[in-house]
Amino acid sequence: MNRYEIRLVPKQGGPRVYASTYISDYAAMRGARMLAVTDDRVEIWRGMHCIYQDKYDAVAQPTTPYGRR
Repeated sequence: MNRYEIRLVPKQGGPRVYASTYISDYAAMRGARMLAVTDDRVEIWRGMHCIYQDKYDAVAQPTTPYGRR
């Protein structure tokens, strides 16, 4: 189990930061999807490494835990 920090930054207002443990990077990304609102900027950190960074769009979901390619 790894510790992750999920940062959600809306267009307006301050950022929301969640800390949790997940079994994999992909599980952390799915957890972020549940917390995010459309147009939030999403960052997922595992320690000092940003493993995912993108704008959450409820229609177009990325296919990998490392963002769109």
